[in-house]
Amino acid sequence: MKVDSKHQNKDILYSKSLEQLVDFAFDEKVAHVFPDIINRSVPGYVNIVAMTGTLAAEFYQSNTNGYDLGCSLGASSLAIK
Repeated sequence: MKVDSKHQNKDILYSKSLEQLVDFAFDEKVAHVFPDIINRSVPGYVNIVAMTGTLAAEFYQSNTNGYDLGCSLGASSLAIK
């Protein structure tokens, strides 16, 4: 799965000073920009997802199960065709 940066929501949630500090919460606002957060925070994320699809195409066997552990977006599962 290739992440199209032109069509994803940009993370600017904490780009301005806050009047009051609050604990971080993974709420709807964060979920809305999470693809951008992952792309900027995980080195090589797009390449890792692409390689997962490539490796699966090479080694996956019919009638077996595959597990996407840590599937924050399910991108690796979507990369497997």
